[in-house]
Amino acid sequence: MNHILFELLENAGFLRGSTINTDKIARAKRSELVSIAEQSAELTPTSSVNNVDSIFSHTASLSLGGGPTPCGALDCRTKRARELVQFAAFYSDRVFVNNNLFASSGRYQEDAIDEARSAFHDELEIVLILKPMIESGLIVPITPTTTLCYHCLGKTALPDSERKRFDDALRRFTKRFEMETEATLENYGDGLLDLSIRGNDDLVEHGSAHKDWGEIKSIAKGQPRLAKQLEKEQPVLLSKALRKRLGVDTDMAHSLFNDIGFEMAVSQCLRSSIVTSRPIHVEILNDFFRNDAVNRRNTLIQQHLTCIVPFLNNISTSELLTLRNGEADAFISFRQAFAKAVDEHMKSKPGRLTQQDAEEIYKEVIEPELARLNQKVNTASKSLFKRSRAGILGWVAAISAGHYFGFLESGLIATAKALGLTKVAADLAGNLIGISSEDSIRNEKMYFLWKVQHRAQRS
Repeated sequence: MNHILFELLENAGFLRGSTINTDKIARAKRSELVSIAEQSAELTPTSSVNNVDSIFSHTASLSLGGGPTPCGALDCRTKRARELVQFAAFYSDRVFVNNNLFASSGRYQEDAIDEARSAFHDELEIVLILKPMIESGLIVPITPTTTLCYHCLGKTALPDSERKRFDDALRRFTKRFEMETEATLENYGDGLLDLSIRGNDDLVEHGSAHKDWGEIKSIAKGQPRLAKQLEKEQPVLLSKALRKRLGVDTDMAHSLFNDIGFEMAVSQCLRSSIVTSRPIHVEILNDFFRNDAVNRRNTLIQQHLTCIVPFLNNISTSELLTLRNGEADAFISFRQAFAKAVDEHMKSKPGRLTQQDAEEIYKEVIEPELARLNQKVNTASKSLFKRSRAGILGWVAAISAGHYFGFLESGLIATAKALGLTKVAADLAGNLIGISSEDSIRNEKMYFLWKVQHRAQRS
């Protein structure tokens, strides 16, 4: 079913099915881009969402939802969006994501028109990655506010007594950015400045981040010496004093808490747990909402899903959704068992969870259980085969009699002649054995995962 967001984009001519109309974007006026952003917000308010209270309903962080912060590189954004699609298809009832079309509307209004068009194109790239999941209802784009920054929105989800602690946490992280990261400004020759932040992965996603920092002339009046250095087109390492005057660390902390604020407000409003690729989010949120175990579990599963289920990359999202729809009860039973297995592992591992933890869950829980199910199926198959050997002779007799009396369709007769009656009977018996032996594990909790593994092996 075509989601109203895609109807908007197709009616405006920016999309043709699942293809971006680049010619339309290249001719688009600024007002058109802004209008689409505003209309998308009107179509996706949180007030329109009726969510069932479930630990398997999730609010995705801004970055995991394909947003442009903290890393605006399109390849990084698309990678995150694809990871979210896989997570949602395999584990979630629903995932709420920020409506990035509206979130980027400031760029459509303020950037040079070519850059505004490029930004709009990037947002369409992200929304198309999410499209199958949005249309299935497993991913739901939302616009929680059109007036507040997400940092401020997050504070509204807290009681008055907690808001001061939230501000204190923001100041604490401003100090951490100052002490634990390195900031460099560079002019690439066009007068536009790039701010590069380097630090540990804890604070800075994948160790480095880049931000547009305006033009040289915008800082020349207040920082003439710095402006002269930048005109030489050499990177300038910023001192703590300069960082403070330029508001570098305040800006980085505010960006982090924008994400926190979004997760905080939406998860409270829509009664969902949080899924993020950044463990630091869980640690901050746990200071305010005691849902640590669920959020830690979500983070581990999202970050290291293909370590816990290594064959998952060998099955397409559409195949996974087909399996979910066809084996709905088995999926629910599996997911409960899967979550329990992760929770049992976490009990013995306080603190941060890593890829090694994910690999241990696979080796100690998932792999042995799948091996047990395979053994059970093989045993059932052998037993059924023994009982079916005599039956094959019966099939031969039945096919022969059917042929003689004219009961069989001409296509099956031709096949029987080409392959031999025994071969046809054996194939029929083999198919029945496969179905019957699978029935022997249908009520097992990991049956759905076994199905996924076997589908992946055939891909």
